Amino acid sequence: MRKICNVAVWLMVWAMICRALWAQGLAGYTRHVWQGFEGLPEQTVQAFAQTRDGYLWIGTTGGLVRFDGAHFAVFDRQNTPALNENNVFCLVVSRDGALWIGTEGGGIVRYQNGAFRSWTTREGLSNDFVRALYQDSAGTIWAGSDNGLMQFKGDRFVRVDDTPSIPAISVHSIYQDREGRLWAGGFRLACIEHMTAKIYSLGPELSQNMVKSITQTQDGTVWVGTVSGLERMPAGKDSFQAVKGISSTVRVLRETPDGVLWIGTIGQGAFQYKNGSFTRIPAPAQLPSNTVLNFFEDGESNFWIGTQTGMLRLTRSPVSILPFPMQNDADFGTIYQDRDGSFWIASAQLFHLKDGVIVPEILPGLHGAHVRNIFRDRAGVLWAGTDGEGLFRIAGGQTTHITSLANNYVRAIAQAPDGSLWVGTDGGLNHIVMEQGRPDVHPYSVADGLVYPSIRALLSDHTGDLWVGTERGLSHIHGSAFAKDLILAPLAQMKVWAIHEDQDGGLWFGTRDNGLYRLRDGKLAGLKYDRKVWAEQWPRILANTVESSKRAGARLVFFDNVYMYGRVNGLMTEQTPFHPSSRKGEIRSRIADSLIDEWKGGKLTAMIARAADFYGPGAANGLPNTLVFDPLSKDKPAMCLAADNMPHSYTYIPDAADALMKLAETDSAWNQTWHLPTAPNPPTGREFIEAAAQAMGVTPRYRILGSIMLGIAGLFNPTIREVREMLYQNNAPYLFDSSKYARAFGFAGTPYADGICATAASYHRTEA
Repeated sequence: MRKICNVAVWLMVWAMICRALWAQGLAGYTRHVWQGFEGLPEQTVQAFAQTRDGYLWIGTTGGLVRFDGAHFAVFDRQNTPALNENNVFCLVVSRDGALWIGTEGGGIVRYQNGAFRSWTTREGLSNDFVRALYQDSAGTIWAGSDNGLMQFKGDRFVRVDDTPSIPAISVHSIYQDREGRLWAGGFRLACIEHMTAKIYSLGPELSQNMVKSITQTQDGTVWVGTVSGLERMPAGKDSFQAVKGISSTVRVLRETPDGVLWIGTIGQGAFQYKNGSFTRIPAPAQLPSNTVLNFFEDGESNFWIGTQTGMLRLTRSPVSILPFPMQNDADFGTIYQDRDGSFWIASAQLFHLKDGVIVPEILPGLHGAHVRNIFRDRAGVLWAGTDGEGLFRIAGGQTTHITSLANNYVRAIAQAPDGSLWVGTDGGLNHIVMEQGRPDVHPYSVADGLVYPSIRALLSDHTGDLWVGTERGLSHIHGSAFAKDLILAPLAQMKVWAIHEDQDGGLWFGTRDNGLYRLRDGKLAGLKYDRKVWAEQWPRILANTVESSKRAGARLVFFDNVYMYGRVNGLMTEQTPFHPSSRKGEIRSRIADSLIDEWKGGKLTAMIARAADFYGPGAANGLPNTLVFDPLSKDKPAMCLAADNMPHSYTYIPDAADALMKLAETDSAWNQTWHLPTAPNPPTGREFIEAAAQAMGVTPRYRILGSIMLGIAGLFNPTIREVREMLYQNNAPYLFDSSKYARAFGFAGTPYADGICATAASYHRTEA
């Protein structure tokens, strides 16, 4: 319940922050602003780029900044000798992964493989004030300065203008259009084809020809931003026309994949152009400043805006922010969806959301009672649970007040298959049966088998069983009696605040402090993905399992992961030493060592069987299934962690199951560590997604979830924060070797092509 409350509170906070934002040109985005006091060395943000490891690089007037979504690392003259000047004007990442940095007065710097190297006039630059960097379709790096246009050839920058075919130009912008022509603009506009320049005049005034930005939109129009405004040349034309309404310097132009042209100006803020119309986005309501210096879209489709007084991140959001009456009211208890699709919102006052409008609602006959719960039963009767005033039944224009409950503070309501009602309160459970229009209430307490009287969630499942979430565990009523489910013992003493049944009949239990659990086919799965919980519970789980195995004289197979290896430069084998790179890896290292000590001491017969990240039919918790197959099956973009160009091993889950059985049946396999069969020559993230998309007959669309997005999301979501600790497994080659198993049993693992096809086919069967 409180989680629903928190969500509601955040929605209302966002409503207040974003009212002006949504009212004008940025509908569909949420935003975050960073300024100097939040970690930037200076507030003026002039450039962005993103490297393969997911880091966002930011060029400011006070230095180069690396941003992981939560923390800023600053590189400047004091800590980076190659940076001769702190003022970073432009950035570009080349296809080999290098970051190129253009500075105002310090020349060009390249960051590659962890090292910085600089080029200045001493190394052949025509000028150290570098305004533009660009890589063309052939892979050539171009640089524009206050005195000339240069190409990177061999290990030097070579000036290509100031020749009979290309006149001398200062260069503030470089862009290659779809026809392969290179545009360079500064104090004049040049279009270069076959190393011959054509000069375009943008007007009689000098300011009209001082170019600051160039781009081409999807319709073939070439757009040029100048000191005095904006010019455009439609496809098939050979001259530019001034765009009315924009009269200030156009510093940056960028088109996003959705066909919106973003226009950043000095003094007029930003503009969006789409379908023939312009929308202005001004400061301070929507931007930190009306001086807009750069736009950038990262690999996760976040849109970044650099300004004179900080930077803004816009994130596409499916959430719609609605104006809410009485915005200072944050005491939200329930958000309930009625059968007609409308929503009831129980706060200090009751509200009804219908057709996009939220209005206060006063229910008849309640006489000011504070409503905390709303429920509509299958007969259309509306029930209202209150704080201290019991339960109200509203039907046929009449309101019936029910106060003969175990407690009059109502927290949850559910309906049984026979039409009767279950009501959870702060003081116990109640079963209500309507007899000749009058309620017959039967209370249940701890004496009857309820684990705890304070109830937070109720669910009547598809079989008619009732599940009761309390402040101290979970109760289950089967038939007419409380069931004693040993399988639910791990949930004892936990605050179970949410219960949900999925389409497959699986039950999900949301706890206040211990994560999410699932009950399916008689098995309870769930251990909070949290290093503190792991540190406390994993050693205890293993110790209890080892002790039980000893007492029973049983052999133990421990199915393990590879966290304890840490960062590995090369293949992970059974002999790879433990050098964990994460706190969760340290925990796995300790419990693996303790198990190995047990079998080495002759106290236990056991084995460790390790797998890489797993995938396959029915592998619902496998990362590839969650991030790739699930979204592709729903015609949504897949997701790739950290980098799409790194090979990553995946274990096919049927291979792992077969191998575990084979190892357990082989006497000589015990008291060893085994890597379960995993196909060699793993694909990159991009190749895996493309193969999955081909097998599913869909377009291979995907997004990269890098450290920036995980870092930002981790500020609000502790599970994502824990995932981010393991991101090192995805931003470098992840190569899992199972050749020991292949030599012993003659099987190297299902080829990726076959495993991917089988997994894709399982989704088609599910849909059918």
